[in-house]
Amino acid sequence: LKTPILLIKELEDKLAQNKRGRIIFIGSVYGKTGSAVESVYSALKAGQEIFAKSYAKEVATRKITVNTIAPGAIDTQMNSHFTFDEKRQLIEEIPAARLGKPSDVAHVTAFLAHKNSDYITGSTITVDGGWS
Repeated sequence: LKTPILLIKELEDKLAQNKRGRIIFIGSVYGKTGSAVESVYSALKAGQEIFAKSYAKEVATRKITVNTIAPGAIDTQMNSHFTFDEKRQLIEEIPAARLGKPSDVAHVTAFLAHKNSDYITGSTITVDGGWS
């Protein structure tokens, strides 16, 4: 949590010069729901989400937006350790009946980075197929 805050502090003036700065955090659904086996990770992601919401209010007049994307289970290397049965069981919990794709998260990122998204700030967009 500390590193992104320190980076943003150094970059805030540069982002404001552009008249449409964008800060987009990649959070997690666990920041909203928590996870029994990922309590520290969940707490970190919850803190990141609240920081983004608060910081968005501080820099809105500088034309900087701050948002968070909260992915659910995405089919990436991070989840490659799941066995076939574990993955099947996870997919059964997701209403969309599949794991997300990296492109699902990339699409939302591009949307938030677009110049026409300047009125969206302090928000968290969940990309989880209805899981959380």
